[in-house]
Amino acid sequence: MSQENVEVVRRLWAALDEDPPRLLLEVIDEDVEIRNPPEFPLQGPFRGHEGTRLWFRESWEVFTGPHHELEEVIDVGDGATVISVQRIQGRTRHMQLETNLRWAAVWTFRAGKVLRAQGYMNRREALEAAGLEEEAIARENVALGKSLYPCGDPGGRRNIGKKKPRAWRGPERRARSATQ
Repeated sequence: MSQENVEVVRRLWAALDEDPPRLLLEVIDEDVEIRNPPEFPLQGPFRGHEGTRLWFRESWEVFTGPHHELEEVIDVGDGATVISVQRIQGRTRHMQLETNLRWAAVWTFRAGKVLRAQGYMNRREALEAAGLEEEAIARENVALGKSLYPCGDPGGRRNIGKKKPRAWRGPERRARSATQ
């Protein structure tokens, strides 16, 4: 059931990014509960299909020409939970401010339909909420390592015991020739 749930999340975001956006109530449980991140102006909870319609109307009313980009979908592995990381871009309707917001959601499924959707301001919060705190920390450590060692080789360990690349030998030869 996990892969099917991942596909439902992908379909939901794709439908919301259409022009005009569509709401796929056929994949949403009648007992659904939707909550935006606490930092969002529209927090919820929004319950049932009517609440889902209200969430949809009020959320899309805020933006002019919103574009959603689904960046990542993670199957938590329990058969019922999926995490999505998405970006919304557009302009706020009333103040015409550019918006480019990356946020995450934890989706809980029952019988192949969305039972709960909880928004979070970032990926790590969503991973922690889904019980994947260790994965969140591990991925942050990998990202930190990559930022510190962009070549992916901290300390040059891959070159230990190997000939130096030709570009590195040239100046050494010149230096030896000058001293001999």
